[in-house]
This record gives sequence, C-alpha cells and structure tokens, in this order.
Amino acid sequence: AKVLVILDPMAPIRHRNIAAQVDGLGAVLANAWENKNQYELQTFSEMLRLNLADFKATKDVYTEKFSDRWLLQKLNNFITKTEYGFGVERCLYDMNHGLPCQSEMLIKHFIIDINQLLYFLNDNASRLSSYEPVDRHIASFLASKMDVTTDLTANIQLRLPERSMMDQISKLTLLAFAQRKAEIPKLAGLASWITARMENIVNTISNKKLRKEFKSDLERVARMGDLTKLVEIIAKGEHFRRDYEGLREAKHNYNVINQKINYLRASKLRAKKNSTYHYNGLYIAKIISIFVLLITLTVTSI
Repeated sequence: AKVLVILDPMAPIRHRNIAAQVDGLGAVLANAWENKNQYELQTFSEMLRLNLADFKATKDVYTEKFSDRWLLQKLNNFITKTEYGFGVERCLYDMNHGLPCQSEMLIKHFIIDINQLLYFLNDNASRLSSYEPVDRHIASFLASKMDVTTDLTANIQLRLPERSMMDQISKLTLLAFAQRKAEIPKLAGLASWITARMENIVNTISNKKLRKEFKSDLERVARMGDLTKLVEIIAKGEHFRRDYEGLREAKHNYNVINQKINYLRASKLRAKKNSTYHYNGLYIAKIISIFVLLITLTVTSI
C-alpha cells in the first residue's frame, strides 16, 4: 500500500477492499460501523496500525486537504489501546465529530454532547439499571469530546484482583471527569446506578464490618451526586488498606496460635511417651524384684 502511495501520491490509499483519500477515512469507518462490516473494520484498523493514513498525508501534494496530521498520529496510538475510551470506537468519534453516540442505550436518542449524555443517564438510571452505565461507545464518545489521550486511572495506586474491577473504576473516573467538564453539580441517579453495579468491588473486602462501612460510604456519597468524590473514596483505598492490615494481622495471630497448638500437642505426646516408659520401667523393676525375692528364698531355704 505504501509503494502505491509513492508511485501515485494523488490516488487514494488502497488496502485490501478499501480505497479512500485521507479526509474520507472517517466516512469509510462510519459506513463500516453502520453496516456492521467486520472485515472492513478490521481492514481500517490495519490501515491505522500500518500508519498508512499519516504516510499518505506526508506524500499528498495537496496536504492542505488534511492538515491535521496530529490527529492521524493520535489515532495510530488509540487503535492499539484496549482500555475504555480507546480502540476503533474512539477513532469513529474522533473522525466523525458530529456523529451521535452509538451506544445501544442511546442510539435512538441522538445524543451529541456531554451534557445530553450525562443528563440522559442520570434521568433514566432506574429504567436502565440492568445495563452497565458505561459501555465502550459511551466511554469513547466522552473521551473524544474531552480529548482524553491517556488512561485516567493511571495515577490511581489501588490495584484490584480482576481487570473488570479496574475497568469499572476507569469508567467511573471518565464519568467524573465529564461531570466536572460539563459543570453539572449533582448526578444522584447516575451515581446511585454506578454504586449499585460495584457490588463485586465491595465484596473484595474480607472484613464484614469494613465491607458494610465501605458500602455505606459509597451510598452516602452517591446520594450527593458527586462522582469525583466517589472516585476519591475508592482511589484513596482506606477501606482496602485497613482490610489488608486486619487480614495480615489475623493471619499472623493464626500462625502464632497454630504454633502454640502444635507445641502443646508435641509436649503432650512427649509426656505420654515418658509416662509409658516410666510405667514399663516400674513393671520391669517389679518383675526383677520378684525374681530376686524367689532366688533369695531359695538360697536361704537350702
């Protein structure tokens, strides 16, 4: 494909079954997505990974047709990422700025900006409670509108046992960032919806009292409708730290007690053995005494 660009720089990029100019790639991607054409979506992804679009932009004599090479370079980076807010969905929204959010929950409602999306999710939280609040389309739509270029959870030190749990925190962090950007003071419905979907994270806490306290804190902040404070409670990791320290102390105490039990068992076994030896010694001494007595009586009678 790069050889063809060099030989004929004015011609479109040609790769597999796709032929398009750089400024037409967004329409190609949107069409492939609309028709659920997985082969074309895969081909488009390959074109970005091979850096064909940026290569074409550098060779095109009419570079003013698509001067934003920075976007092409970003897309080349985004297409390789698997985190929420990236991937082919992110490329779809970055290359088609007027495209409504294509999430299954929102596609019929023509959601075109952050405020609309957040208010819709908040107002319909009860009706949509069986869904995840954020899917890959919602995450990519928000990330595109806010020009997010890195994973927002990168600075969060908390690490949970499953990737799906970290994904939940990533989605919450994205929504919290969107709430701040949109300057919406309260999203109680959305916050409560998110909290209800975090049962698996709450259950990672072993201590029943701490688990109840953590859940209560989440629900209290959710009623305030501040997603950023929700992120702070989780990211701070205070409940997880206390649970870890308590569990570590409990394990230590168990090991100490177990060692004492083993020592007592061993002592009892030794005592039992010593008692057996003592009894056997007395029995043998008794027999020997009888023999000595018999011999003595026999000798004296002669």
